[in-house]
Amino acid sequence: MSNLADNAFKAGRLFHYACNIRERPGVQNPEYAQLINDYHSLPDMRCIFDSYADACLLEVLEVSEVGVFLASKTGGRRQGSAFSYRLTDYKTFDDARERVLHGVIQLVIASFVFPSPERLEDPIDSLGPAVQVGQLVAHLDGLLEQFRQACQRMPSENPDDDPIWQQLRVLVREMPTDTGRQARHTLTRQVQTACAVLEREGFFRKQEARPGNPEKYIPLPQYRVHVRHLADHRRLYDFVAKLKGEVANA
Repeated sequence: MSNLADNAFKAGRLFHYACNIRERPGVQNPEYAQLINDYHSLPDMRCIFDSYADACLLEVLEVSEVGVFLASKTGGRRQGSAFSYRLTDYKTFDDARERVLHGVIQLVIASFVFPSPERLEDPIDSLGPAVQVGQLVAHLDGLLEQFRQACQRMPSENPDDDPIWQQLRVLVREMPTDTGRQARHTLTRQVQTACAVLEREGFFRKQEARPGNPEKYIPLPQYRVHVRHLADHRRLYDFVAKLKGEVANA
């Protein structure tokens, strides 16, 4: 095999692993670890890999000992990447308010795991703090209550005109059903679904419940990489701080 063909083959193998976010370089997958070393030490292979990712409208976020992480590029092209994550890949929504709710839940989870920009700068291979569904529900419910107290706007006769915090608080916490499951539209059930999606997509690792130790989710390094990318470091936190100030002064 020629040097060019060898580098192209290695770049393709690395792309294969990068597209499977559950793959981990190291003892369990020494080939993946070696390909990451080759990426850093072989300029021709790195050029092929980067060019291939660019051709697929993908951005290379991270190539390190914890893995290779890619994300779809946004804007500037008529068509998005074929690897783009679609809303239908997340879940099927009943209405627009449920879509908004899950967007809020994912923001809350990210801000709960990384409460400041500095936490996003922690070592890339460090795990995030374990989170419990009950903690996230209480945190989200508390945020909605803060908005309720700060907002001076009177409720409208048309529910669609109400502030978003008021629409979300309709999804109150309820007692589990006879089977022990939360009713479908409770806040707890929606948060459970959001965490399950993150676990399914390889961003969280689920820790099953044990006596005296409730079910938890462990944020993995790839979650830090993608939140860092989406948050654009400090911009998201600056926006949230500004939003809180505007609501408080309303």
